[in-house]
This record gives sequence, structure tokens and C-alpha cells, in this order.
Amino acid sequence: MKLMRKFLLILLLILGAGFRVSAQISNVSFVLRNDKIYVTYQASIPAYHYLKGVTLSMKLNDQPLRPLTLNVSGDLGRVETSGLKTIVWDCFAENGNQPIEGDVQFYVEGTMIERPGYALHQKVYFGEYIWSPSAFYGIGFGFGKRWGAYMRYRFSAEEVIPLTRDSPNTPNGSYTTYETVRPGMTIAAGTFVRATKWLRFNAGLGYGEKTDLGTAEQLKGLAYEVGGTILFFRKKWLGFNFGYAGILGSKPSGSMLKAGEFTLGATLSFQ
Repeated sequence: MKLMRKFLLILLLILGAGFRVSAQISNVSFVLRNDKIYVTYQASIPAYHYLKGVTLSMKLNDQPLRPLTLNVSGDLGRVETSGLKTIVWDCFAENGNQPIEGDVQFYVEGTMIERPGYALHQKVYFGEYIWSPSAFYGIGFGFGKRWGAYMRYRFSAEEVIPLTRDSPNTPNGSYTTYETVRPGMTIAAGTFVRATKWLRFNAGLGYGEKTDLGTAEQLKGLAYEVGGTILFFRKKWLGFNFGYAGILGSKPSGSMLKAGEFTLGATLSFQ
């Protein structure tokens, strides 16, 4: 028995071994120690993944691939972390007195599995169009992972509005004039959180202006907004955004107002 074991070790050392690896399993090698074969490999597992079904197989000469399931221990099956891993095969317990002669190849294989919630931790970029009654045009962009930041700029085209002014020098005691005004403008920045792959919520603060088209009085002050985005399709690249936005400030007359309105728009998302 002892001579047979020594003969086996010599054959393996002379003939060497070939290895089959994947992008997640690399640098496979083996050593012979205490009449056992120690196969080592480097596992490269990205965040929110794990290796499933890691197996060791052997191919001898032109024989079919032979899975090694008995007398095998170590880093097999489910492997959770990256690093140097070891598989131990008690070849004598499995082969008895039969020497292994010929070209030997070891195969280390496994399947990379994505953990639930992985998509929420991937980096995402998005661009937006936002519409509201006082600001027909709006653009926004943002980036992040589970949490992120965004910025929006909403504005409207200038309008010419008629205004009635009091005047004691006219027959009717008033006259009509025309002024060019901008109904609304807001610039805001904030943060978002992804609740699922298809839904995220946002909240932001900034500066805003809104013009009363009846009096031409302009409200200026703190802009606020809250809302969300719903994404569609398997890749979640297209969706619509919704929210409520307004301005907390004062008119020249001194009255405090919360000029709020609903917003709606479209979103393109990339990750």
C-alpha cells in the first residue's frame, strides 16, 4: 500500500494537471500532502453575489469527465466570499490501491448567483422632462445607487398680459397696460431613494419664482418638491415622474403664500 501511494504521488508530480476555470474561479493549483490532494483556487465574487454549486471534477487521459463527490471536502457547494479557497480530495480512500496514471486534469466549476436586491445597489443615471402648469419646460438629471442626488430646473416662456391700472386722469378712472412676465421658474436639488427596481422617491429644496398673471405680483422664496418615479420594461429604462412642487415666500404686498402645483413628466434611466 505504501509503495503504491508513493508511486501515485510521483506520477502526479511528473505528469502535472490541467485546470478548467471561469471568470469567477481562477489561479487553480494543487499540492500533494499527507497522501491527499489539495486543490486551491481564487474566487472572485462581486458584491451582492455568491457562487453556487462549486464542484471538483477530474479527467484522466481520454476518459469522460468524472465528478469527485466522495471523500471530497472544503470550499464546495455555496461559496459566499472572495479569496483563496481549498478543496481536499482523499484520493486513496476513493481509489484504493489503484494508481492514477496518465494526463490528469482537474475541473473547478461554479455558477455566479445574483442576490435579491442586487439591482438596487447598482449605479444608476437618469435624465428627466418635467411639466407643471406654471412651468411648461423642465429638465433634470441624477445619479446614485440605492441613494442618490438629483437637480432640476423648471421654467416657462415669457407671456404678455394685460393689466388694469387706476388713473384719475382718464374718463373711466383706469387704463390698460401690457407687461411681459415669466409665469414661473424653479431650480432645486435633492436626494432620492430606490424602493424597488421600478420605484423611487425624491425630495428637494431650492429657489423659485411665480408670477400672479392677474396682478403681475411676483412670489419669490424657498422652493420645495416631493415626488417619485415609476419605471417600466425589463431593463427599467423608461418611466414617468410625478410630484408636488411649490414656493414658500411672500408677495410685495407682504402676504405669505404656498404656491403649490402638481408636476408630471418622463424619465430615461440607465444602469
